[in-house]
Amino acid sequence: MRRVASETPRSVWAATALFVLLGLWWSILSPPGVPPDENAHVDLVYHVADTASYPAYDGRARSVGASALAYGSGGIFFETVLRPDNATPRSDRPTITDLGGDRPISWPDPRTGEYEPLPNQMAQHPPLYYLVAAGVLRVARAIGGGEMPADREVLGLRLLGVAMVAHLPLCGWWAARRIGARRHACLAAAVAPLAMPQLQHVTASVSYVPMLVGVCALLAVFVAGIVKGDRRRSTAIAAGVLTGLALWTNASAALLLPWVAAAYAWPLLRHRRDRERRWRSVRAAATYGATSVLVGAWWWVANLVREGTPTPSTDSDLYAALSPRPGFRPRLSLVLELTARWVPRRFLGEFGNYEARIGAAFVTVALVVVGVAAVAALVPDLRRRRSRGTAREGDAGADRTADPGGGRDRGVGSVTLLVYVSLLPELLAFVVWRSWDLYRSSGVVTFIQGRYLYGALVPLFVVVGVGLGRLLGRWSPLVLLAGGAALHAEGTRAVLDRWWGTPGSSLRWKVAAVGAWNPWFDQLPYVLLAALALAALAVAFTARPVRQP
Repeated sequence: MRRVASETPRSVWAATALFVLLGLWWSILSPPGVPPDENAHVDLVYHVADTASYPAYDGRARSVGASALAYGSGGIFFETVLRPDNATPRSDRPTITDLGGDRPISWPDPRTGEYEPLPNQMAQHPPLYYLVAAGVLRVARAIGGGEMPADREVLGLRLLGVAMVAHLPLCGWWAARRIGARRHACLAAAVAPLAMPQLQHVTASVSYVPMLVGVCALLAVFVAGIVKGDRRRSTAIAAGVLTGLALWTNASAALLLPWVAAAYAWPLLRHRRDRERRWRSVRAAATYGATSVLVGAWWWVANLVREGTPTPSTDSDLYAALSPRPGFRPRLSLVLELTARWVPRRFLGEFGNYEARIGAAFVTVALVVVGVAAVAALVPDLRRRRSRGTAREGDAGADRTADPGGGRDRGVGSVTLLVYVSLLPELLAFVVWRSWDLYRSSGVVTFIQGRYLYGALVPLFVVVGVGLGRLLGRWSPLVLLAGGAALHAEGTRAVLDRWWGTPGSSLRWKVAAVGAWNPWFDQLPYVLLAALALAALAVAFTARPVRQP
């Protein structure tokens, strides 16, 4: 830990501070219940906190109290505009119990037309996030003397999400460093998380997503060493433990297993004639797999025994029971078309239930930048290969090559980067397959979400950092910082226009509404905006290009 602190430059620490401040800003910018499925996640956290038990996958109905968050924790409806002059006094704001408590909410079941308790589909997920969040909530209530106003408790759970992903810039730096990128490319990988407003919107909310993203980010640092030939037992065990924790968080973590297996296989294929190295690779991969299963398989085995499938799902039950219209013929082309249209927007900046979004021009420019950077990183650099002569990337004892020092470019091969970032197309393929599966049975296209790809963020940041580093050199971190500032300004505008102030009201009036409605104090938005400006200047100053003597 001391080595990590001493070898991490000030610019990366500044980027980490800015990333946390952005999370704090988005935690008060989005009204309670606005982020995706937040009221359902809150309902399950409250249930676990109150009962100290986790329900069966189909054993929980949404409560009236948590569902009221969908209309604002002050007891107001979305049709009522959130203004500074209509904010409920903080001392009078209701608790979840005041809003209806644990009484189940009813809905017209689309299969029968009769009113039934509304299922909370979040109980189909593994319990780790909900157990941790419920534990934090119980501790907070013990310190605070009992149940607190709903907006205060929800903000506390949002800040837990911010803490779970606070290390993303550090992971971007260390992953790029371990894979052999130049110093400015490593800095660009650390700054890249600052350029995704949707990431802050989702992770500064009550959801299992921050835990999954945080665990996968740590795992990506170890995989960056593995793909370069790190065969140490300690690395395999650490990667296995993190994979197991991810398996306790979400089913999509099963895709981490083939990803890490490919990372172990690539150096093995490069040195398949070296019997000792081959044996060490096989032994390390087996250690990783055994650790992953030992830590993470219990929930899935219990489901298999109890439900007959490792992944029981209320979504599958519901969509399987729906009947498509007569003559319905599913078209894979429709799913692919909607995936291409929706995923980029929802990956970068489409907030709430898509009510607010950043402008199409911002999405287009961001996609072009990422695409160009990916081509620059992944297309083989033949000139660099010739200049290296007989030096072989990934030669390893890889404890040395997996953690290059200084600013020297030890070489990041195209295939190495392709293997490293392969988790992203794996997750995208899973989204397409799952959406197609539900669409075939129901006629409804669903499950196409950009946030489902967030487990692969750090590999993507590394590829973008390497590509922009090759194109822009030492300016790449500052270009990403400037782009991130523009994207967050546009995202903030979209959210303020949708949920705060009145149509046509001034920016100052809308920010004042955020101040009046947040659980802490009226001046909080101004304090955070000032801190964001100072932190951005600190990143720009410490990451600026400096001429080498």
